[in-house]
Amino acid sequence: MLLQALFGRRGDRLQLSGEARGRVAATAAFARHGLRALGEAAVKHGLTGYDAAYLALALDRGLPLATLDKPLAAAARAEEVPILGPLAP
Repeated sequence: MLLQALFGRRGDRLQLSGEARGRVAATAAFARHGLRALGEAAVKHGLTGYDAAYLALALDRGLPLATLDKPLAAAARAEEVPILGPLAP
């Protein structure tokens, strides 16, 4: 049942749902950058652990960050990560 909650079935292959893919990607960023680095980013920018992980993921992959969260957008600007959405400059 847990697998069915995390995965959707397409044909005979299991596929990660969109939400599960996001969690896996954030966890991968956490694994690469480590607890200390994410904690430092959270404190430096006043972010939650999740938001620090999303910022680290954008930095790690060289991708823009789509957010409606003002503190996360400010942190992204400070780290020179492009922002998508209404908070973009």
